[in-house]
Amino acid sequence: MVEWYIHFVITKMIDIVDNYLPEKQFFELFNHMKDFSFDWHLSGIVNTEIPSDPIRNWQFCHLFYRMHQHNSRTFSMMLPILEKINPVGLIRIKANLSLATTEIEEGGMHIDLIDEDTPDCVRTSILYMNTNDGYTLFEDGTKVESVMNRLVTFPHTMKHAGTTCTDVPFRMVINFNYITSTKL
Repeated sequence: MVEWYIHFVITKMIDIVDNYLPEKQFFELFNHMKDFSFDWHLSGIVNTEIPSDPIRNWQFCHLFYRMHQHNSRTFSMMLPILEKINPVGLIRIKANLSLATTEIEEGGMHIDLIDEDTPDCVRTSILYMNTNDGYTLFEDGTKVESVMNRLVTFPHTMKHAGTTCTDVPFRMVINFNYITSTKL
């Protein structure tokens, strides 16, 4: 009974919204991020508790915003999303792209922000840019499938892990870390 209650409480803190952006806005963003001119940078997958395989612990990233600094060329693409999220303050907006693997590989459990002074009103949201067989796994075992234009929101303290995919060429998400005016 206690296990079920804890699972229910944790799961209730995860908010999932499908068709988050109007279709036209979403596809403009998605097509721009797939364009040859969009900058992707190789990055190790960080914040994991267990050391990962050094050969496979890589992804491509694009930093839209981090601690009062934004990429002026691409930050404006985030405005329709930010209008809906309506944050009090931004901490980071980062896109992640992982290439397909022959089997789904789960990254390590982590939280995006490691700082004891981070207030309870900080949230993490993930906007899934394409539908694939990858997912976000939460510490309680909850899996949120990668579905195009789905936004999942949860407290920043919830450990989670992303995965690769096997059924399409890549898995692409945008992570938002921000301050809200309310606690969950």
